[in-house]
Amino acid sequence: MAIFKLHFLDFVLLATLGYLIYDVIDHSIDYSTCAKPINYWLLAVYIALILLRFIINIVINSDRLCLVKCCRLTLICCLIPFLVEWTVHGTIWYLDISKKTPDCIPSDRLPPLIIWWIFVCYVILIILFGVLIYEIVCMIKKRRITALIQNYLNNENPYQDVEYLNGLLEGGDLSPDEIPMSKNEITKLESIYYHLFSIVEYQCSICCEDIKHDELIIKLFGCSHMFHKNCLEQWLSRKPLCPNCKRNVRNDILLRCKNVSIDRRTNEESQRNVHDMEEEKV
Repeated sequence: MAIFKLHFLDFVLLATLGYLIYDVIDHSIDYSTCAKPINYWLLAVYIALILLRFIINIVINSDRLCLVKCCRLTLICCLIPFLVEWTVHGTIWYLDISKKTPDCIPSDRLPPLIIWWIFVCYVILIILFGVLIYEIVCMIKKRRITALIQNYLNNENPYQDVEYLNGLLEGGDLSPDEIPMSKNEITKLESIYYHLFSIVEYQCSICCEDIKHDELIIKLFGCSHMFHKNCLEQWLSRKPLCPNCKRNVRNDILLRCKNVSIDRRTNEESQRNVHDMEEEKV
């Protein structure tokens, strides 16, 4: 996936920015009689809106997690505070110009444009704050649901009510791949000592070191990939996916628990049938 996607409107914005730069330079003498440099305010706010469009484009379309996090941080900590301060600043400047030097700018050119962009800035800020509040509420909800799921998974038998677990996931709009494995789940993975039967050594893809003879490892029973025990436990405490093939380890544990439960139930029924047959013979 590309880092960002350009649209026709992006070229229109850049063309308009070029015209504003030309207008500021060409009519700098006319604007110099104003009480405040409102033309530079308009130019700066337009550049800020283009940067806002560029950053939001990256956040929506980029698949590079580090880049997305940096853009989000820049948006929240730098760009939005600047837009708030600069919009209020522009409003005060324009009111000051209207009182002190109302005739410094030709009435048929810049004043309607300034009023329009002040209005647009306030609308954009209201939308941005609404989105931020919504994301904060969703984040708090996800953390609360994640805590409930972790508490549930720490039970002695966390798979006794799979429907309840699925309900928690759906209620928090969470993916099963986002929920780290609990300590109780990780203990269900069998650890064994690795025995080297050939010259070729197997490498743990988490620490990128070879697995040596008689080292304690965990071999995932879903995909048969092997890792150092400590490496895999730390990995699964952050995400429930196999480091190699991204297979969901929790689903494999769930399937194995179901199979063990079915086998146990079958053995109990067969033993009960044998016992009943022996009683009938007697």
